[in-house]
Amino acid sequence: MNAIMIEPDLLSVDDLAGRWQVHPDTVRNHIRDGRLETVRVGRLLRVRREAAEAYLAASAERPTTITAAVDGAFWSISIDGAEIGGNGSETRAETESALWNVPPSGGEITVDGQHLTVPHRAAGRAASIALAGLAMVPGGDTVTVAVQAGDDPLDV
Repeated sequence: MNAIMIEPDLLSVDDLAGRWQVHPDTVRNHIRDGRLETVRVGRLLRVRREAAEAYLAASAERPTTITAAVDGAFWSISIDGAEIGGNGSETRAETESALWNVPPSGGEITVDGQHLTVPHRAAGRAASIALAGLAMVPGGDTVTVAVQAGDDPLDV
């Protein structure tokens, strides 16, 4: 017997977070900031499947802004305004690795309890390269780049 899967038209925050491979708080932040449209079903908050698809399509079209900064042992990485940072080469290397290994469709990295949403693999790899490169600059520096979903640094 063949089973037919029907995609639900309304998704809970947890369902959408699971599909996008991000923390539910990331979805809630997008809703709170007005970037993701929702509907109320009684007391429940739901996201229309079409709204989630439109959000992803718009995200793929606009460039992602990445800022990497290193100042001695202190480092930070910002993607579209959301930032994580730390002190020391171990956590910086862990962050570089996590950024490098983001899936093609994006995801969320967690380093030292800090969460950062990475919209696509190209953004993760560009951020990883920028952070690693700045770590080699005596005294550190800051760099900001814009990258789109299809601009994977390895595809050059």
